[in-house]
Amino acid sequence: MKPRRSARVLEQLNAIGSKRNLRTVEPTGWNITLTRIVGGGIFLTGLVFLLLVLARVGGG
Repeated sequence: MKPRRSARVLEQLNAIGSKRNLRTVEPTGWNITLTRIVGGGIFLTGLVFLLLVLARVGGG
């Protein structure tokens, strides 16, 4: 999922219960950047975990 789209979904979830129109909610630039950084960190963590598991299985 793209960072802007993910950030927008989170903004819409945060707007539930408020008087803001959910269709017009837009994320700020810093929120998109933060979403991109966190997503990249999660991806790298998963990749390192996968490599460690494969190294352990292959190493016996």
